[in-house]
Formats: sequence, structure tokens, C-alpha cells
Amino acid sequence: MRRRYSAVVVLAALALAPAGALAQGTSQFAGVVTDNTGGILPGVTVEASSPALIEGSRVAITDGTGRYLLVDLRPGNYTITFTLPGFSTVLVESQELPAGFTATVDAVLSVGALEETVTVSGEAPVVDVQSISQAEVLDREVLDAIPTGRNLQSTAQLIPGVKMNRPEVGLTTAAQQTYMSVHGMSTRQTTVTVDGQLVMTAGGDGGVQNYNNQLAAQEMVYETSGISAETSTGGVRISMIPREGGNTHSGQNYFGFADGAFQGDNFSQRLQDRGLNSTESIDYVYDLNVAHGGPLIRDKFWFFGSARRFSINVPVTDSYYKNENGTAPRYMANAKYPDGTEGLRLGINDDRITSGLLRLTYQVTQNNKFSAYIDRIIKQRFHDYDARADVATASRHHGSPLYYIGAAKWTSTLSSRLLLEAGYSTNVANWSNVDQEAEVPNGPGMGLRGGAVGKQTQNFDQAWPTCVATPCYPGVGGYPHLGDAGLAAQLPGSGVDGGGIHPFYANTLRRDTTNDFLDRYHWGNRLAYVERFNTNVSMSYVTGSHNLKVGFMSSWAPFRLTEQWNGSLRQRYRAGVPYQINRANTDVDYSLFYRDLSGYVQDTWTIDRLTLNLGLRIENIVGTVEPTERLLRTRFTQPTILDGQDNIPNWSNIAPRLGLAYDLFGDASTALKFSWGRYNSSITHSLASALATGKVTGQGLAWFDCAMITSRHGSASNRCATMDELNMISPGLGAVAYGNSGLTDWGGAKQAGSVPNHGTNGDDYVQDWELGLASADFGQGTSTPVLDPNLSRPWSALTNIGIERELLPGLSTSFNYYRRDTQSAILLVDRAISLSDYTLFSFANPCATAGTPGSGGFGCTTNGSTVPGTLPVYVLNPEAQGRTPDRVYTNTNSSTGYDEAYEGFESGFNARLPNGTTVFGAWTLERNVITRCDSQDDPNKLLFCDRSGVSPLTGQDVGAAYNVPWLNEFKLSGTVPLPGDFQFSATFQSYNPRELLATTSFSGDSASGLNGGGNLWGSLLALGNVGYSVPSSAIEEAGVAFTRSPFIPLMPPGSTYLDRLQQFDISIRKVFEMGSGRRLNVQADIYNMLNAGPVLEATNRYGSGLGRPRRTIQGRFLQFATHLYW
Repeated sequence: MRRRYSAVVVLAALALAPAGALAQGTSQFAGVVTDNTGGILPGVTVEASSPALIEGSRVAITDGTGRYLLVDLRPGNYTITFTLPGFSTVLVESQELPAGFTATVDAVLSVGALEETVTVSGEAPVVDVQSISQAEVLDREVLDAIPTGRNLQSTAQLIPGVKMNRPEVGLTTAAQQTYMSVHGMSTRQTTVTVDGQLVMTAGGDGGVQNYNNQLAAQEMVYETSGISAETSTGGVRISMIPREGGNTHSGQNYFGFADGAFQGDNFSQRLQDRGLNSTESIDYVYDLNVAHGGPLIRDKFWFFGSARRFSINVPVTDSYYKNENGTAPRYMANAKYPDGTEGLRLGINDDRITSGLLRLTYQVTQNNKFSAYIDRIIKQRFHDYDARADVATASRHHGSPLYYIGAAKWTSTLSSRLLLEAGYSTNVANWSNVDQEAEVPNGPGMGLRGGAVGKQTQNFDQAWPTCVATPCYPGVGGYPHLGDAGLAAQLPGSGVDGGGIHPFYANTLRRDTTNDFLDRYHWGNRLAYVERFNTNVSMSYVTGSHNLKVGFMSSWAPFRLTEQWNGSLRQRYRAGVPYQINRANTDVDYSLFYRDLSGYVQDTWTIDRLTLNLGLRIENIVGTVEPTERLLRTRFTQPTILDGQDNIPNWSNIAPRLGLAYDLFGDASTALKFSWGRYNSSITHSLASALATGKVTGQGLAWFDCAMITSRHGSASNRCATMDELNMISPGLGAVAYGNSGLTDWGGAKQAGSVPNHGTNGDDYVQDWELGLASADFGQGTSTPVLDPNLSRPWSALTNIGIERELLPGLSTSFNYYRRDTQSAILLVDRAISLSDYTLFSFANPCATAGTPGSGGFGCTTNGSTVPGTLPVYVLNPEAQGRTPDRVYTNTNSSTGYDEAYEGFESGFNARLPNGTTVFGAWTLERNVITRCDSQDDPNKLLFCDRSGVSPLTGQDVGAAYNVPWLNEFKLSGTVPLPGDFQFSATFQSYNPRELLATTSFSGDSASGLNGGGNLWGSLLALGNVGYSVPSSAIEEAGVAFTRSPFIPLMPPGSTYLDRLQQFDISIRKVFEMGSGRRLNVQADIYNMLNAGPVLEATNRYGSGLGRPRRTIQGRFLQFATHLYW
């Protein structure tokens, strides 16, 4: 796993300094010093001192223009001293400096005696007239006061413009990370740093963050625009400023607890009408977090430690144990009590996360500081599953065999103008999804056991046959004859769960696409080794007018994944009727590698009132696919050696960043701001993974739970074979398939388990002779895509124009315009298939004849959009079905039919008042306009590809014209002190409703189409609402040969939305001063005060399950908490 390479890079980067610095959200003082006549004063010594600095103080000298700049300061309370021989000394006391802020503090010195000192009280500025970034700073008091889940994701939810893939309601969703995006940028464009060091994982192209130890942060800075060249990405940038300890011992303890008895019921009649039997709720939640820091040696060596454990037991929406004896009867119903009995229990996600952190800070000399920390995390999700999954048979244990975050940093002040920084950080987040450990009734019964791998996951026996070119018939083409011992594992019996069928074949995942029901084992066994290592070095040259910074960064990440599936397939149904399987090449074990080298130059140059922010970043990304040796046969693959690949990709790019801030009136009260930047797509392993021949590869095949006949044996389409046809192909197979059903012609697919006949037809399991037509090269790497040799790195251009104005001391308002244009997204094209390889027929839109098929009257449109009467449907021709794929990743842009632009307007305010009141919020109006007429191998993806209804490339009709609506959201958060040592805090969020996209996932997209910028592929691969798999009967009635079911949208984009989220959380606390620096806060938090029950995810397929909720939010609940400070 390239450990030797990792060690060499660490040593080289730290010793030789070719690594990189990152933006740190650090704080600065800046200003101009003049005499009492207005003349500039060069050579003034400016000293900022604070208990927050282990070295005590920092010094700068004003330059020839009278300007000074003090950089790399920790947030805190400062005293600033201005001295110049022959002039009075000016002392500015109690100057608060928040994180990530440039505070303007000017001074006027008068001619006088050396001993004369003028003392003034500092007033914290609220407008940063030098920085172009849009940022929100949350200090420790605000983090403790405002009701959240106390992690970096739940606090991000407070920030204007930031969206989450699902909302956080207290701590209830914290066991699995949520992901954030802003102003049209992808979740993959998120950056998280601690003291300037990267701490994201390599997962999700860097979009996966971590479980931060919340009391370890002194302040958190959320930047949402104007990100400088010090950072690669352009999405949300989170800078956590760590607590380091201090010269006095101090600490904090937090404990919060909520119980189901403290919760209201938001299970409304409306939700019941939509088909729900329950909503999300809590069983119990607790959170214990303790922190302490202090001196090991005063002014020299500090420590800080923090430990946290939280446990979350939450019943999942519409989830029940189906019976108490652990057996798994065949059913596809989502009924609460499918067997008619009462007393069945809610399924519960029971989760626990434990972490422990230690940070050490050492002031080596007055000008040299070293700090390091490590945070060990243990994650346990004992029953991990989603809504409408059978918890006993489909949940899994999600754990973290090895999970830690660490960093080290050296800072050296070489002179009053030179600052050197070097650092190393790592995030090792190995994880596992394995068989659950629970026994009956919390786990599966004996009918779902029997293997050596785990209680559900089974090994493929090498005595069993391999079937590559499906369908495989006994005695044909080298496949074993009937009666061969190797076939016995696929043959039925009379017992529970398939009887004689071996659990490897019997216990495969089933999902019904109509109602989203899922049972039998979920992912099989998965073990992932996700590790990332980073080094960085930077040098800053600071004068009063310039802050010039040059830095280098190295990041590398080995990755390995092993995965097993029972049956090497997934079964899919439509209203209980089988129609498809997705087969895979499991078992797999493959490895990838990623390396990123970057350098940057960033200058902040102040010229009178104008501050230019000029930056340039150079990046080189290299990905590698390691060779894979598959030594054993699997169900669908033969042994093979799969070669590795280098330079997947190998991209070298520049990223200019330009901005200006103008102090409009010269009094630091009003700033005009502009920024433009290129932000290259965020990537770690995704492209290499897409080209990894050894990874899990899926292939969708027709499956009707009957022995199949295909074009290989003279059929015009994939269909159920008659008994005579089967016996002609494989003598004796007819009797095996039809059993004692009394039938000789099966016809079409039938309801699962509706024809008990002890034959393989209709047994609800997948035998090798029941699969649709497929080629003989599956799993050999021949169908793995390749890269276009001219493939370039996608990127986004971000523009921000804004104004910020101080209305009153401590109160500012702002207005901003944002635009994001995505360039050169990546498109996967199968060159073996062209648009001419399809047959077109006109399909009557089900939405036109039955527009409200969903429970509770949920319809195809929620805003009155026009329903198209007919839709064009394209079916792949039989002669093209068996072709070996020839897929290539290439760029797509306006010349090939792709275009995407986000626009947003945001009006906000920020109040930090002298009495301790902090309130901030904003209203946002936005939309994302996408043209996706670039499909070259599937004409069904062209439906609704342009809002004009006409392809910009060909001029052909691509469906009805439509409008892309503007969406809006509003956020307001704050904390207000009350008489009697009480404090009131609250947060209100009103989010855009989520669009019910016609994706091939089972719940639609949760991002409203607004958040795809900056990833490799663009926001959406196809457009439209309400998904539909065209059935074989409709295709055959049109006189077209059936090969597979096309998936199409029935409605144009912007037609179908779920509910708007209105979330209101409040907290009331009482403060008890206990003397000797001790304080106790006792508080009551009420989450979802409005007891709202919005539908946030729902079934996106047309049918009776359309709009059926998959996720709501927690009903109103009360949490009690205490904060003890010492």
C-alpha cells in the first residue's frame, strides 16, 4: 500500500519544504498610523498581546505608507500598543478579534514625552474591508448556546446559503455524516481544516469530513465565497480554530439527554394518507463531552484534551420487525403488521460514537512554536439500514476498525516581516459494513444463516458452476448437466427460505422499486481502507501594504476495498413482480492510489482604500489503479489477472483567483467586494475507481423469475421459455423449471411467490438459466471504460459581487450576487452503441391518464405543470444488445450539448451587540439552469434535456418546453441574554423544497439540482421528474422487440417537489455563577418547535408508491443539558 512512499514524502516535505500551506481562517490586525496632523508615520512599533498567544505577543512595524499588518493571530481579546520615539504611546485595550477576520485598528500619535500613554477602549469592527471572502464566525459561546447537534455539519446548517443533503435535528442524525454545499457548488468541494491543516478523508473525492470533538474548537469559521488560492476547492470551507490550553487550568463539561418520553407526535393524517405507518422518532439520545487544558510549563508548554461519547437510538421511518421468530417469509408488503398480529416492534438504528483528543503546544523559543494533536474515533452502528428495510434481515453493522485524525505544525517568526509555517496532517478512516451480530428477534433467523463468512454472507463454493454468458442451461456449452452435484445448491426444496437452495443463492437482496421495500442482506461484507496524508509549507512576507504568501502542498491517499455479495446479484421488482437483476463480479479486492502536488502564490495588496486579492494556484493530480489478481472463480467471472493503470488521471492545471475590496468611505464601515476564481473539480479516487477493472462491476439483466429464452436460441426478445422450448435446449430442464405447476407456457412475470410449484419458475430466487442475454466477457476488464487521451479536468468559474455596510456599531448588512458556470464536465459514452441502435415508439404518458397514482393523491405534478400526453421512448435493438461495451470518458460542453449555470442573490445581516446579543441570518433566491442534450448512446436521456423543448445541437424535439423556477430559503439564528442570568437562543431555517428527480436511485435527488458544481460529472446526468421503467408489455404492444426496460422521466424538470422544510429550534438556559471561575449552565432545548413533519425524501417511481415518504424529520422533542465551566 505504498507505505514507503508515504514515509519518504513526509520526511522530504518537512525537511526540504516542497509541500504546501493552506488557508487557515487566521485572524489579522491591520491599520494606518498617523500623527495628529494626518501625516503618515513609518517605523511605528505595533505590538498585539493576548493570553491566547503562548508567546505572549506579536510585533509589526509600519511601512513607508504608515500601514501595518499583524498576521497569523489566534482569536481572542487583545491589547494593541503603538510606540514611536518622540510620540505619545497609544494603548488600545479589550480589542476582540474573531477568527478569520481582518480587524482595522487605526491609531493617531501625538508629539509628546516618551512616558505619555493614551489609553482607548477597542471597538470590534464588523465589516472586513480587506478580505473578499464571505464568512460566518461562530465563537465558543455561540457554539454552546445555539441549539444544534454540536458537530461541524449541524452548525453548518445555520450558515446562510449552506445546504445539507439531509437536515440535522439535534443530534439525531449525527451517527452518519451529512454533507454540505453552497451557492451551487458540490458537496465534494467542501474543505475542512484544523489550525490550517487538512483533515477531510479521501472518501467522496474529499467530500467526506469527520466526527469532530466539538469542545476541542475555540471558534469555527465557515467561508462560503471568495476562497483564496491557498485552498483548492470553492465550496464550503470550514476552519476550526483549536483550543490549546493556556497558562491557567480550565475546562468544560457538557451533558445532554433526550428520551422518547419527551417527544411529541408529528405523525399527521396527511402522512398516513401518503402511506406511512410511522415517522422518525427517538428512543433515547445522550451526549457526554468533557475537556480540560492548562500549562505543563507556563508560557512554554500547554496541553488540551477532550473526550466525547454520544449514543443515538432512533427508530427509522416506516420500519418494523416483521416477526419475532427470525424467519423471513416471502412478502413484498410494507404493511406494519403483515401477518395480521399486533405487538411487532419498531426497528431502531442504534449508534454510538466515541472519541478522545490530545493537543500539545510547545513554544520552543520566542519565535518558534510547535503543536500537534491526535483524535481517535470509534464508530459503531449496530443496525444500520434505511426506511422500509426489514431491519432483521437487511440491516448491517457499520464500524470503524481504525479511525483517527492527527496533525503537527511548526510556526517560525523569522523577522517582523517573515513567517514560516510547515505542517503534516492525516485522516485514517477505515470502515466496515459486515454481518450484524444480533440474535433473534433483533437479527435474522436460522433460515438466513449457514455460511463460514458470517451469519448471512456466504462464500461461493468452487464446486459450483460459473455462468458468464447468460443464460446458462444445464448440459449446454460446458455448463454442468442436471444431476451434477454442483447444481444442487440452486435447486428448490420445501423448507423455509428456499429449502434446498443454498443461502448463497437464496439470501440475496430484494428491492421493490414501486414501494422501496427491501429485505434480505444489504451490502454483504465490505471492508474499506481509506487513508489520507498531507504536508504543507509556506512563507509569508508581510509589510503594512502587502501580505504575500507562497506555499506548497502534497497530499496522497492509498485506498483498498474488499466486497462480497450473496448470489453476486440484486433482485428488483415492480409492485412485487420481478423484472430485473443487477449482477456483479463479486468477490472483489482492489486498490487505488492518489497524489496531489500543488503550489500557490497569494498576495493581499492594500492601496489606499483598495485592497487587491491576487492569487494563482498550480495543481498536479495523478491517480493509479493497482493490479488485481482474481485467483478464484465467482458466480459470474472466471479467474483472471487485471492489469493496473497509471496516470488515471494525470492533470496539471492552473487556478487563478482574483478579487478586490474597496473601503467606500475610508472609515471601515462600507466595503464593495468582487471576486472571480477558477476552481478545479475535486478528485481523489473517483476517476481511478471508475476505470478499476477489479472493482465491483454491475450489469442489469432481464429477470422474470422463469427460465429464459433469448435471441441466442431464436427468440426475438428476452422472454419466459415454454416447457417444450426448454427441453429442446436442455433435456429435462422443463420439468425442473415448471415443477408441478401444471403449466407448459409460463407467459410473463408473475407476483413473487404466487405460484408455489417446487420448480425454479416462480420460486422467487435467481437460477443461472433465468437471466437475460449477456456476453461472455463480463468481469474480464474488457468492458472497463478508458479515458479520452484529450480528457481535461472539469472546473467551475465562481463570481461574487457584493456590498457590506455597518449600519450601527456591531450591526452590519450585506447583499451579494453569485454565479457559477461549470466547464468541461465528464461524460461516459459507449462507442459500441449509437443513437441509431434504438427503435422509437410513441408511449402514452401514464401521468396524462392517471395523474395522481400515489397514496394520498400525490400526483405527477405539485405545481400545476402541464402533463405531456405522449412521450418518445427508445428501445435498444436486439442486434445491439449483446455487443461488448466500448466505453470512454470524454469531456462534454456547450459544443456537445451540455451547459450549466447557477445564479443566486443573498441578502443578509450580522449583529454582535455589546450586551452579548449575537444574531445573524439571510434570505437567498437561486436557481440552476442545466442543458443536458449530450447523450451519445441513449436517446432516452435526451427527453427534457433543454428547457426550450428543442435540442441546441440537432434542433430535434426533446419534449415539452418548461421553465426553471427560482427557489428561495431563509435562515435566522442567534442568542440573546435575558434578565436574571437567563439566555434565549434559537435558530429558524426555511429550506427550498426538494425536487423529485427521475434518477435511477430509489428516492430521487435531495439537492434540488442546485449543488453539482465542481465535481467531475456535472449536477445531473439526465433531467426530469417522476421516473418510470417502461414495462415489456407496453413495448411488445407497440410491436417492438423487448430487450430491456428503458427508464424515462414522465414530467419535465421543475414539475414535482416534496415539502418545504420549516425548522425552528429554541434553547433557554439559566446561568449559575459558582465563584472561583466556575459557572454552571442548565438548559432546555426544544427541537422542531413547530412539530413539522415535512416529507424530505420519497419514492420517485410512478405507481401507487409515488411520493411515498422515505424520510421526514423528528417530531418536537425536549432535551435537557448542562454546561459546567471551570
